[in-house]
Amino acid sequence: MTPFATQACHDPEIKQALKNIEAWGLSPRFTKSSLSIYAQNGLLLIELHTKPQILFFAQEMGDISRPDSPGAAPDEPACATIARLESNLATERALRLKLTDERDALKNRLATLEQHLKSRSQPPSPADARYTKLKNFLAKEFHPDYTRASEQDRRFRSDLFKILWAKVEEIDKT
Repeated sequence: MTPFATQACHDPEIKQALKNIEAWGLSPRFTKSSLSIYAQNGLLLIELHTKPQILFFAQEMGDISRPDSPGAAPDEPACATIARLESNLATERALRLKLTDERDALKNRLATLEQHLKSRSQPPSPADARYTKLKNFLAKEFHPDYTRASEQDRRFRSDLFKILWAKVEEIDKT
């Protein structure tokens, strides 16, 4: 341990100050010549170099537990408020970045789906509409189920329909 840390650890006032600082959720860490105080999110709040600075900081933090009012929440001192707000701000910024990325991804996905939908819902070209009409005409005119002709005429229509419809299916496949 460094001389500063050794001296500070044996001082009862500094020990009490460190307990108070830790009670607020802050992390005090000794360095070679100072005491660094870190917020819960890992940001360095302050470096204290002397005993009076440490005691003043702990006093400004306020006592987390007050013997005269058990269970009462202490007033939050300014430095703790700043640390809490900085932590909240960092969290909000990270959330905003994440939401922005998600929004952009969803916009891209929506654009892709709209483009896909447009390509699928194109109205048939006039040639396709005429081809569909021709298929319907051939089916109704030559299919053996749609005629009231004699048996011989039915067989002729059935054979003709099979030949025509085979060509229609061949065209549909291309």
